Parts: sequence; C-alpha cells; structure tokens
Amino acid sequence: MTEIRKPAVRLQQGKHTLYLSTFAVRDFVKSKSEFYKVDRIDVYKRSGLQRLLNSKRVNALARDMIAAKGKATLPTSVFLATEGDIRFDKTRGEIAFDSSPQAGVCPFDVVDGQHRIEGMRSAVEKTGGESLLDFPIPVVIAPNMDEPQRMLQFVVVN
Repeated sequence: MTEIRKPAVRLQQGKHTLYLSTFAVRDFVKSKSEFYKVDRIDVYKRSGLQRLLNSKRVNALARDMIAAKGKATLPTSVFLATEGDIRFDKTRGEIAFDSSPQAGVCPFDVVDGQHRIEGMRSAVEKTGGESLLDFPIPVVIAPNMDEPQRMLQFVVVN
C-alpha cells in the first residue's frame, strides 16, 4: 500500500463531494501510468470525450515554465476523477488514499488539465527537473464518480 495524504478542503457541489488540494509535479512524474491517465476518456479511442494531447501546447508550457525558473504561477487547477473513494479527516483537514492500482482510486482520470500536467512533466524531463519537482499544482479531486459522470464533467468543463 502506498498511502498518500494531502491537506485538502471538502466542497459539496450538488450531489458530488470534491476535494481541493495540491500535488507537487513529482507526484505526476514518479509513476504516470499508475497515478493518472489522460487517454481513458479519449474520443478517438471511442471511449469518451477527451481531446488528443497537443504536443505544441505541452512544449510551449514546458518552455515557459523552464524560462520562469520556478517563479511562474499555474493559476488554473487540474481536475482529477476516480470511481474510488477518498477518505477525508475533517479534524486534520486532509485527504488520504491508497495509490496502488489494486485499491481502485488510481489511476485518476484527468478530466481537465492534461496539457498542464504533461507540460510540467516535459519541463522536468528537459531540465533534469530538480527545480520544478516541488512546484505545486492546484487540484480538484472528484471521488466516487463513474465513467458516464466523468465524461459529463469533461463536457461541462470544456
């Protein structure tokens, strides 16, 4: 078991509970295929509505983050969704979940923000990355969301 604990705020929107938190770039770099997926809701694979990853957008973001030398901001969040459950400790103000694939939370589907994630990953790869690994990325996490709900969220967000 690989437990992840992060400070978070719980937000209720309609029938959905969301958690607002941050992950460091290192969280997305360490085990991409086990932590998140950007292709599960890909319209071209006939399983959803996600746009194809645009390498020009990824490279532009990577270039800009490298040029900023860690002084830039990433003011928009990444929206991650999962069918799995995430525990929330309201006393501590933190979420906790097992990130091992058999636990059912990860890999997260990236509903919004795939270019931001991949741009940051690319910046780390191009520079050796030590200066960007701890860069915080704002994240909205939607647990207990089945595939049709995740696809609907993609439509709503985009």
